[in-house]
Amino acid sequence: STSFTGATSGPGSRPCYCRRHAGCTPGPAVAPGEGRALAGVGCPHFHRHHAVLQQIFHLGMRMDRGVTAAEQQRGGAAGIVPDLDPRRRVEMLLLDALPLSLGLETVGGLTEKVIQRNTAIPIGRSQEFTTYKDGQTAMLIHVVQGERELVSDCRSLARFELRGIPPMVAGAARIEVNFQVDADGLLSVSAREAATGVNASVEVKPSYGLSESEITEMIKASFDHAKDDIVARSLTEVRVEATRMIEALQIAIVEDGERLLQPSDIDLLQQAISELQEVSESTDAEAINEGVEMLGKASEDFAALRMDAAVRKAFAGHKLDELEESN
Repeated sequence: STSFTGATSGPGSRPCYCRRHAGCTPGPAVAPGEGRALAGVGCPHFHRHHAVLQQIFHLGMRMDRGVTAAEQQRGGAAGIVPDLDPRRRVEMLLLDALPLSLGLETVGGLTEKVIQRNTAIPIGRSQEFTTYKDGQTAMLIHVVQGERELVSDCRSLARFELRGIPPMVAGAARIEVNFQVDADGLLSVSAREAATGVNASVEVKPSYGLSESEITEMIKASFDHAKDDIVARSLTEVRVEATRMIEALQIAIVEDGERLLQPSDIDLLQQAISELQEVSESTDAEAINEGVEMLGKASEDFAALRMDAAVRKAFAGHKLDELEESN
């Protein structure tokens, strides 16, 4: 006889949802004295089961009836025969994998994952970072482990500092950070500045001091707080952008404000800065983002004046034919 059910054992086993709704009579899913059973849908019941499946799963598409139950059973049996037949030898390759993601702390206390959890080891990954402030000559590398979006919710592994970065405008430096995890799970993190080649590194054992239950709890927490973490990350990112714009504009006003702007124009910029500072203290990411855009538009003319002044200064003392020859 045939029935649509899974492999169950023990007295009083209940038929599955599809079988009960198809009007089939429950039968024994496991033969007496055995611990495993293969069961499927027999050909006489195809039309009834297809109708029930379409109703239960709301299938709007036409079901493919080109494969018979017998063919499906043969395919499934072929997959488990190596487990049932000790005469057949099956070679399997077991790979070690990272139980938790590895990454760095970025501005605002955010986590930037470099290697995701469940990645097979040994593994190496590189990612490029840059400076946050003008003239920055050093960078603190904070290595963290975990699945959360904020560093405060992750596990700190190590800290080291990269010094000797050439002073330049924010965002111009190129810092390549390389993560290497060997077959024994030892993590090596190195940072290198592209222009000068200065570098620094650290080694750490990520799994040291962590039990399986602690790892499981960290992963579970990432799922439980996923929505809140996304909101927190979005808010932090827009606050970081607001702070960056405010600081850059304040420095520009100090350096070139009196030379390029009227006092009334400076007052308008200072007022726009104050408004963005005030809204940045709220938890409304959309409002903060709007404030960033408004300040950007308010400072467009000032930025253009500074650019023109910089170009004139660069070309001062040079003739047009000299510039053409240099090109």
